Amino acid sequence: MPPPPASSSSDLVNQRVHAAPIEPRGAVAAWDGRRFDLLFSGMGVHGIRKQSATVFGLEEAAFHLHCPDVGGGFGMKNFLFPEHVALLAAARRLGRPVAWIADHTEESQGAVHARDFQGRARLARSMRRGASSRCMPGWRAT
Repeated sequence: MPPPPASSSSDLVNQRVHAAPIEPRGAVAAWDGRRFDLLFSGMGVHGIRKQSATVFGLEEAAFHLHCPDVGGGFGMKNFLFPEHVALLAAARRLGRPVAWIADHTEESQGAVHARDFQGRARLARSMRRGASSRCMPGWRAT
């Protein structure tokens, strides 16, 4: 008869968070006929370049991203936003640079929100050969 598994469970609550940067998101996009340039206040440049290449069906080398100053709101500025995609598309279509900056109302409605999850996590581990299983049912936003 196999030994009983060791198990543990925990209730997990992660509070609601809303990023509200003093300096809202903004960007300038340009297209020179072969390459995009995107100047924006953000981080995560390599991931954003890769996602942009996927969206436009181009090689990553076709995207040159510039992030001279994050300007606060660090976590929320790590993503490719729909506004960036719209700017890049508009710059290519118009053949000239296009700029955008969010206002504080737009930031509260359209920017990345995080967390606000509740759930119970369970971990069980067999006493033989270190086999384990994890279960996190009931994860939900409140």
